[in-house]
Amino acid sequence: MGTDAAVRDDHFRFDGVDYFRGHAAAVQLGDVGERRNPAGSHRHLEVLAALPRETLPIDRVTRIDLHGVTVRGGDIAADVTVAEVGLLGASTVARQLRDKTLCMVKVEASAGALIAAANDCPDVLATLRRAGTAGRLVHQVFVILEMGTAHDLAQATRWSVSGADRDFVLTGIAADGRRSAVTLGSGATFAYLLLNPTGLGKRIAGATSDIWSPP
Repeated sequence: MGTDAAVRDDHFRFDGVDYFRGHAAAVQLGDVGERRNPAGSHRHLEVLAALPRETLPIDRVTRIDLHGVTVRGGDIAADVTVAEVGLLGASTVARQLRDKTLCMVKVEASAGALIAAANDCPDVLATLRRAGTAGRLVHQVFVILEMGTAHDLAQATRWSVSGADRDFVLTGIAADGRRSAVTLGSGATFAYLLLNPTGLGKRIAGATSDIWSPP
């Protein structure tokens, strides 16, 4: 049985969830901003701020098997930045995903831990208040990596992030202490999931997942 996944130019479906692809190259895990729903364009997050890298709680890194999934350059639709490889054309990315030179990887921060980190960051809370009901946080991203790098990160048992500005270094630490790291710089995000904070007063009380939906 093939994987439940589908690549489209405006969203990526995986395991029954539709992830945003609009403006994905401008989005990173832990970003904070305003959800935009422009007429005639892809729904997306307008990034306004970001949680400090060292506060991001990475819960899981998963290597995605696209066995049985049709991946076409026309569906990818745009050039893709592959971490530590560079910018590749959509047809090249599609072909290398099919032949398993490249691999899709999901990086997740748990909703509860991300909200706790946001509650400890006054600038982030202020940004969310200004955004009002459209305020969102990014708590899951998909990136495309070389297969060997993807395997090493997914085999780790814990993860950390570091970096400044838009430099984002993800480090995986295996049970035996072996480390693997990759730089997920600007442009590396392929798709993302948003978190909608609720009960935003002095602190965020909770949150719900905000998935992509058609106009």
